[in-house]
Amino acid sequence: MSYPADPAIASLLNELHLQRLEMEQRNRQISTIQRRLEESEERFADIYENAQICYFILNKEGVIHEVSASGALLLGMQSEQLIGEEFSRWVAKEDVDDFLAHLGRVFENGSKTSVELNMRCLNGHKCHVILESTIDEFDHDLCKSVLFEATNTYREHIYYLAHYDVLTALPNRVLFQDRFAQALASADRKGDMVALLFLDLDRFKSINDSLGHIVGDELLKSVARRLVRCTRKFDTVARLSGDEFVIILSSIANSDFISIVAENVLESIKAPFHIEGHVFSISASIGASVYPNDGDDMQTLLRNADSAMYHAKKLGRGNFQFYTDEMNARVLESLAIENNLKKALGTNGFEMYYQPQVEAGSGRIIGLEGMLYWHHPEFGLLEPDAFMQVAEDRGLILDILSLTLNKAADQLDEWRKTGLYTASVAIRMSATQIRRHGLIGAVSQLLRNAGMDPGLFEFEITERDLAHESDAALPISNELRKMEVKLSVANFGIGYCSLSSLRAFPVSKLKIGKSIVADLPGNPDSAAIADAIISLAKSLGLVVIAEGVESMDQWEFLKSRGCHGIQGRFFSAAVDAAGITTILRENRSVQQDQELR
Repeated sequence: MSYPADPAIASLLNELHLQRLEMEQRNRQISTIQRRLEESEERFADIYENAQICYFILNKEGVIHEVSASGALLLGMQSEQLIGEEFSRWVAKEDVDDFLAHLGRVFENGSKTSVELNMRCLNGHKCHVILESTIDEFDHDLCKSVLFEATNTYREHIYYLAHYDVLTALPNRVLFQDRFAQALASADRKGDMVALLFLDLDRFKSINDSLGHIVGDELLKSVARRLVRCTRKFDTVARLSGDEFVIILSSIANSDFISIVAENVLESIKAPFHIEGHVFSISASIGASVYPNDGDDMQTLLRNADSAMYHAKKLGRGNFQFYTDEMNARVLESLAIENNLKKALGTNGFEMYYQPQVEAGSGRIIGLEGMLYWHHPEFGLLEPDAFMQVAEDRGLILDILSLTLNKAADQLDEWRKTGLYTASVAIRMSATQIRRHGLIGAVSQLLRNAGMDPGLFEFEITERDLAHESDAALPISNELRKMEVKLSVANFGIGYCSLSSLRAFPVSKLKIGKSIVADLPGNPDSAAIADAIISLAKSLGLVVIAEGVESMDQWEFLKSRGCHGIQGRFFSAAVDAAGITTILRENRSVQQDQELR
């Protein structure tokens, strides 16, 4: 370039040229920066689009520049905490040299290189991995490194990190949602209920603030362990966040069980905690919602349980509330029953009631069903259905059975001495009693003590329990047969039991269910089922009794079909010992009069 002869003008033009060159250089720098920003954004997009891949960007010294979410999760830290840290911190000491040599090969050769390493991951867990690295195409001073599983343990560890809470080892929100969906699907198939308990620790923040986060974290771990001990193996305890926990109770038949679990949890939480040299007590508030009553999806049920939990806090903390007032009323009633049940077992607060089973043709009494009633101090006379579930849930069911058998044995002995009644008494046996260890021993001991003929007792098992508890019921029923105790199947015809399974049991009597009898004789389907049961019983040589007979039409229909006997209010409701004694006398007198004629 030539310049004018005037030195001043030449100098000015030269300065302008230099400024133009400097500006062009700055523009190029800006363009480079923009390109690098775009490249960096592209790199981050790639990382987060592949969030399940453990992805790191390292420099030549192995310092972490970028990391994917899964990579951070594997090391048990937040992504921002890892930036600037040396990757070798998490490599096992014996493999650090191999890792550094690996980095050297990557930057020296520029080609994809891999190495097998042992790493110290979350909570000190040791995992065997393959680290595969290549030069970053956008910045040759960096390399991209991806971790791949070298064993199944690594895969399991990644699954664990994605589905479990790091602190408490409980299922996290992801696994909780999956388990809850499974519970609802199962409930739809079986017709059961699912309960969702939402638990929040009372005043947890004050403990965290006063004693520190280390104590707070240890407290959360201890609470988690106690919650698991209060639930069944197939229930789910999960931690949602902070001091909020949820419990999924599956396969629930009634609300009493829900309240019992909640009360056990509250009592467990109240027990003193010993943490880091501190001893203190806390409480919790629990809210419960129930599927399908309180909602038909997870979000609704979770929201309603949360609402019930806040209601519990308003009532003074340290308590439990259902989402609905109706269920809360049931809880209060259940508590009142439970509080008096143990006391009543030690007194004479129970009384046997009996309902006759009569021959369909003659009206002659051929059997009795014995039921234990309770004179409750607050609610008056309670039928067995009002307190049996509480007795089962509280482990008192064998005490109830023993009391029932003892009272029945005493009454049978009294009737036998006067010649008033020499047939058997049927006692209903629940699924819990079937599963209880010691049932056969308790029955055997009772019969020995009473000196009773075992044939005077008959145990009734519902068709549903016989089908669902067949593994436990079959050996027990065989033991009862050896003792010469009779066995009958109550509420038969609902459809739980197949013919082949029925034949496997030493059954002497079938009882047609009340729901079938209630529709007789007008319902053709019920009539057909009743006919089929009567025919089945005859072919197997079994006695068949119809439960819940309340009208002459039902009686006449069953008699015409060849049903052996009936039981129901049409003949007599369940009455106390004095009342049944009178009925027995009158029934015997009627039979004697008929024989004389």
